[in-house]
Amino acid sequence: YSVLDCSQFSDATNLFEQNAEAEALRLKNAREDEERKKRAAEEQEKAAKAERDAREAENKYRTYMEAAEDCERNQDYLGMQDNCRDALAVRPDDPDATQKLQDAIRLAAEEAAIAKQYNSIIQRAKQSFDDKQWSEAKAQAENALNLKPSSIEAQRIYEESKNHLNI
Repeated sequence: YSVLDCSQFSDATNLFEQNAEAEALRLKNAREDEERKKRAAEEQEKAAKAERDAREAENKYRTYMEAAEDCERNQDYLGMQDNCRDALAVRPDDPDATQKLQDAIRLAAEEAAIAKQYNSIIQRAKQSFDDKQWSEAKAQAENALNLKPSSIEAQRIYEESKNHLNI
């Protein structure tokens, strides 16, 4: 083979080299296409996840705010506070949730003050009733009913004191 003239194979060699270069370029382009597709799929997945997360956060926020409104209707101001705080955890700077939380805190404080005042008045009404001071018991029971109209105890003292006064 050492005496063989290799120039006779130069066309085949050149064709082989060209085919090899074309194949290498095709493989490189295929890899780049695959990477582009992979990156696009990842970006699309990230966008879809972000959209799902945003939708989920919005649903949570609505649920918490609806629960807060239910608590407000039921005069459960501590529950209202909890739901507003949960809504603020989802949307930290939301003015509606912030306002509702402030309202819940204020209403809970008012309710506690009214309950304290009611307890004080009902104790005086009971004491007056036990001491058979009917007009004082009736007046105290009336004051208690003004604070808490649904009070069965205040209603009982009022009615019995009124009956004793009529007698």
